[in-house]
Amino acid sequence: GVPFGGGVLGASAAFDTGTPGATLEIAAAAPGLAPAGVFRWRARFASDSPFFPHTPWFSQAGNSVTELKFRTGPDCNANLTDDLLDLASGASLDCNGNAIPDECDIATGFALDCNGNGVPDDCDLASAASVDCNGNAVPDECDIASGESEDCNGNAAPDECDIALGAPDCNSNGVPDPCDLASETSQDANENLLPDECDKQYIRADANNDTLLNVADPIYSLTYLFSEGPMTCLDAHDANDDGEADLADPIYTLSYLFFRGVPPPEPFAACGIDPTADELGSDLGCAEYDPCP
Repeated sequence: GVPFGGGVLGASAAFDTGTPGATLEIAAAAPGLAPAGVFRWRARFASDSPFFPHTPWFSQAGNSVTELKFRTGPDCNANLTDDLLDLASGASLDCNGNAIPDECDIATGFALDCNGNGVPDDCDLASAASVDCNGNAVPDECDIASGESEDCNGNAAPDECDIALGAPDCNSNGVPDPCDLASETSQDANENLLPDECDKQYIRADANNDTLLNVADPIYSLTYLFSEGPMTCLDAHDANDDGEADLADPIYTLSYLFFRGVPPPEPFAACGIDPTADELGSDLGCAEYDPCP
């Protein structure tokens, strides 16, 4: 450029310099300088004396008038303030410590801000302002907002994280069971809060799990009730489907077998799940019934 082209000129108000030989500090702002530029400066003192109107121009000692004197810093956010001054004053933040205002990191794409809070995502995660439960370096709220993750129960945590933390997903479809039931993607005919496809199939009244209904079954039930015999499928033992494993069950089976009593409720003709809720609440459960899937 042209030395001392007069692009920025400034003059201060008059002030008393004090006694002869006194020293004082002079500071002057130079607004309007282009960012990331190099500049020269010079100054002189003026007086109201017609005999000594001003001093000669002077500049930094040891430099010629054509040598560069200072450089302006960048102004990435175009607010006419050096970025370092923005950071020093707190007008801008620099959460990742790269000496660039966060808003500029975001504007240039150097950093992502998926939730639009003005803070780079990596800083949100580092400060725990956001959570990244699935470890993909994206705040959970953004995974959910973008559809990358589902949040079927509206708890602000991706479904895959709920499942990893223990939410049941018995059919392994990546959706917590309560959501499958709420959306009616899965049915729960017996109201045991478990999708029907996850219920263990069995044959009612077949207490000994051999798929044959005969006198061996009530004997097996009686052994369980009074002699601490094994029982791997209490739902099969529950011949009358009242939700209780008690003496009424072998009596019900014997009545059907020898006195033309009412057949046991379904599932009875073939393997299946209980199609209705038990009278006294949830199903007793069926840990193991090998003949059925």
